[in-house]
Amino acid sequence: MIGNPILIQELVDLILVYSSDT
Repeated sequence: MIGNPILIQELVDLILVYSSDT
């Protein structure tokens, strides 16, 4: 899991959007 920067970036973006939605 900690070997795919793309996957991490996608997760971070999702979390950021989710946090910004609140």
